[in-house]
Amino acid sequence: MGADKHERRVGGWCSAAVWLVAFSTVACGDGTGTGGPIAAPTDAASSEKPDSQAGGPVSGADAASIVDGGAPKIAVHDASTAVSDGAQVSSDAGPADSEPGDADADDARNEAGLTQSDNPCAVDNTDPSLASPYVLGTAFNGCVRNYADSNYISFTTPSNPAGGYVVVSFTAPASFNTGLTVDSFLYLASNTMIAYDVFEMHAEHPGDSLTYWFAAAPSTSYVMRVADLFEDAVLYTYTFSATYTPVDDPTKPNSTEGTATMVTLGTPVQSYEFHGYTSSDNSADPGWSCYFEADLAATPATVEVTNVPAEFYMEAYVFGDYSSGEASILGYGESGGDGQSFTVTTDQTFNAGPHYIRVEATYNPNAYGMGSTPASYLLQPYTLVVTQ
Repeated sequence: MGADKHERRVGGWCSAAVWLVAFSTVACGDGTGTGGPIAAPTDAASSEKPDSQAGGPVSGADAASIVDGGAPKIAVHDASTAVSDGAQVSSDAGPADSEPGDADADDARNEAGLTQSDNPCAVDNTDPSLASPYVLGTAFNGCVRNYADSNYISFTTPSNPAGGYVVVSFTAPASFNTGLTVDSFLYLASNTMIAYDVFEMHAEHPGDSLTYWFAAAPSTSYVMRVADLFEDAVLYTYTFSATYTPVDDPTKPNSTEGTATMVTLGTPVQSYEFHGYTSSDNSADPGWSCYFEADLAATPATVEVTNVPAEFYMEAYVFGDYSSGEASILGYGESGGDGQSFTVTTDQTFNAGPHYIRVEATYNPNAYGMGSTPASYLLQPYTLVVTQ
């Protein structure tokens, strides 16, 4: 009846010349944007303007340096030409000058009064070991410099025992139907090998905004990799932000018998069936299991699970004390369909005393999705009642 399988587990075209964008007040590419409380998530539809136009964390001065009517503004000098306010770069500036580490480009930045902290295109975060630290709830300005470039951004979630969810938003200003097509990968900081990304989300077209959510474990370090989906980027800038919302579940953590939540017979208990990512193999992650402990009399017991989230089936086991001669599994039941409530009644004899009940999704779902509103299992607790 399905018990054994668990084993009680407890350019586009940009210009051939230099595109280096000056940001006047926000620390760019180093994750040191303005701090403060963790922001509440906001929806970022595909028509969303950059934060600077929408009243977000980027200042008005920064906004002028990023976008004016959808066209990037350039404040860059090279050896022979001064360029500003969207004017065309001198045609004698060769592609080699656009490399962030190039001596002529460095001279141009110095002449313009720019520093690496002002210019995301000058920051080297092209390897996980060089990931730019990021503070949740702030604005981050990044730059994909060429078709083979990736940016790495690292952040750590708060210690809320139940975890929560993160809403990620990208804006990538475009002009003349060109711009970055954001391709975003999430990794555990403990495993940033390309083959072990947790998931990938991407925009559909150059310049599109991208917003998605994912379930996040407490006190966990994640790394974001940002690249161009079509691998044709040439110095494309973008703005990134991520907000964290905690889930209030006093039953957590309870993913093992040793951390089981005590329940009183006849008293409903509410808990969330979700688990933030702690592994790239979410399907086998035991953190989705919730354990409860009840002091049962030596009679049949009933477990009722209601308010099952709409996205999945759930199942429950009542475990016996094998060392006392009881059957390993005293009862089992599951939803008849997505979102359906169910009841388990023990069908084996057992002795009076404490017993464990495990409740879980029959199959762990992919805990991420498009948009700023997460799946209902992050917003709606299920209800458990044990009776005799």
